[in-house]
Amino acid sequence: MKPLLLAAIAALLQPATPGLHRATFPIAGRAQMTYAIAIPRGYDSRESRPLVLALHPGGARRPYYGAAFVEQIVARGLDNLHAIIVAPDCPTQSWTDAIADEAVMTLLGRVRADYNIDSGRSW
Repeated sequence: MKPLLLAAIAALLQPATPGLHRATFPIAGRAQMTYAIAIPRGYDSRESRPLVLALHPGGARRPYYGAAFVEQIVARGLDNLHAIIVAPDCPTQSWTDAIADEAVMTLLGRVRADYNIDSGRSW
């Protein structure tokens, strides 16, 4: 019974339908970080999937810049991988900032907890 309850809660937290979804993630002591998550066609939580972290290059700071990066570049090249792709917007001025690093690692932990991720096939 407990695994079913956890799966139901996870389904409420993260989208499971295929496609690109826009969401927010709380950052400790800061506002929310916007991010996109791409769920592959045929996603089934009983099967593990690779996880790809897509960090956008510098450029315009507009909401869901990571989503545009995934749509235009990343997803097209990785479609056959059938991976879950996470693309956060940089919450600071640089990905090398300690706050950005902590936010991304926390987001990845959340994704790993909510989805069946194949840790041997994650980038």
